[in-house]
Amino acid sequence: MILTFEQLLLNCEEQNEKISKTKKGGTSPEILMAESRNQHLKQAYGMTLEDYNELFLRQNKKCAICGKHQSESTRRFGVDHDHKTGKVRGILCNRCNTALGCFEKYKKEMETYLRGSECTF
Repeated sequence: MILTFEQLLLNCEEQNEKISKTKKGGTSPEILMAESRNQHLKQAYGMTLEDYNELFLRQNKKCAICGKHQSESTRRFGVDHDHKTGKVRGILCNRCNTALGCFEKYKKEMETYLRGSECTF
């Protein structure tokens, strides 16, 4: 996406206003990040940051599939959801979320491969 000069100026002004608020004792960067995360979760999954945290605490801050703890990862765990219904199923580490997405997309091909695959060595 190419921005016009006016749009770039507006973006700079908005960022400067946020920085200025922070320096004057306004909204902290942490609060701004939480607000942004909350907005993303609402738009993408229909859940709030509070919902995410509650679900993640019920999972003991572990991936719902492999059991890896959040402290063992440098990346925040993602929301797993059914792409057809939009229903949230759980919180997964990046590896499990990616693998599950791939499996769902290529389930038949993977099952066919595993059923018919024989060692060629």
